[in-house]
Amino acid sequence: MDGKSFATALIKMQVNNVAISEAKGIYTKIDLDHQKYKDFDKLCEQAQNIISQMEEKVYPLKGAEEPFDSFSIKNLDAKFYPKKNYETGKIVYSTYIKVPEFSVKRGDVILLSGASGAGKSTFLRMLKRGDINNREVIELDSGKKVDSLGKEFISFRPSMDLGNESSVLHQITGKRNIYELSKSEKMKLHKILNELHLDFPDLLEQMSTRRFMEFSTGQQRRLILSKLFYRIDDGASVVIVDEPVGNVEDKLIKEQLEMIKRYAMKRNVMLLLTTHRLDLAEDLATKRYHINEDGVMEQMKIQRKEEEREKRRKRRKKKEKQGERRREEKNGQKEEKKRKREGRK
Repeated sequence: MDGKSFATALIKMQVNNVAISEAKGIYTKIDLDHQKYKDFDKLCEQAQNIISQMEEKVYPLKGAEEPFDSFSIKNLDAKFYPKKNYETGKIVYSTYIKVPEFSVKRGDVILLSGASGAGKSTFLRMLKRGDINNREVIELDSGKKVDSLGKEFISFRPSMDLGNESSVLHQITGKRNIYELSKSEKMKLHKILNELHLDFPDLLEQMSTRRFMEFSTGQQRRLILSKLFYRIDDGASVVIVDEPVGNVEDKLIKEQLEMIKRYAMKRNVMLLLTTHRLDLAEDLATKRYHINEDGVMEQMKIQRKEEEREKRRKRRKKKEKQGERRREEKNGQKEEKKRKREGRK
C-alpha cells in the first residue's frame, strides 16, 4: 500500500468512527472514541495534509504562462486553512473570502484595503501561488482559467532591502560585474538609474563592488526601486506592492509609491497596491476594493478623489455664477448708456 492509499484509509476510518486496536499481535476493529483516541485524530489530520500535498503534486496548480491584458475573479466563495474540530468532527476554515467581482486591466492602479486579519494577504497569496482548495478562480482575458498569476507578476515591498550577501549590481541584475552586462542591459540599467536620479560618476563600478548598506539611506531606497523597474522591463503583466510598512518613513513610502505608479503607467502594466494605510495610497488608485470584517470584497469609491471632484464642481459653479453676474452688470451698463443716448436726442 502506498502512502496516499494508507492516508486515505485512515481518513475513511475516522469518518466512519472506526479504529484499529492491537493486543498481543492481534488487530481488531473497534468503535472510535474521539475523546479517548485523540492521537488517532491527530494522525488523521496529518494524513489529510499528506493527501493535500500529494494531490498538489499529482494535480499541480496552473499559473498564467503568457502575458495578458486583464484578469478577473467572479462569484468566488473561498475557504482557506482547513482544520478539524475534534468536538464536532467537522472541518472548519480559519479564513473565508467572498468575491462577487474583482477585475483588473492594463493601466489600472488597484487599491486593496481592509483591516489587519481581514484576508488581504491570503487573497494576494492565492493570486501569486494559487490554492489547492480554490482551483481555476482567475479568468484571463483570453478566457483561460488558471489557479495563479504564474510568472506574470512581480511582488514588491517598499520596506525591503537588497541584502549584503553580494554586490548591489548582482542583487539587481544577477550579474556580478559590469563586464557581464550586455550593451542593451547597460543601457536599460543606465536609463532606470537616471529616472531615479542616481547618476553620480562611476555608479556602475560602485554598484559592482559595494554592498547595499554602504550606500546612503536615500540611495538605498532608489536602488531598491531600480531592482523592481529592472524586473518590470524584463516583462510582467502585474506588479503587486504589498503592505508598505516597516521602518520606512511615510514620506519616503509615498514618494516610492508615486515613482512606482509613474513607471508602471509608462510600461502599461497592472498595478495592485494593498495596505490598511489609505492616506498613503488612495490618491494614487484608479479603483478600490475593500475586504470587510465579514470577509466580503466590495468595490468602493475613492473618497479623496470624490471629495476633490466635488470641490472642483463647486468652484466651477461659483465661477459660473460670478460670470453670470458680470454679464448681467455689463448688459445693465450697456442698457443705461443706450437710454442716456436716447434721452439726449
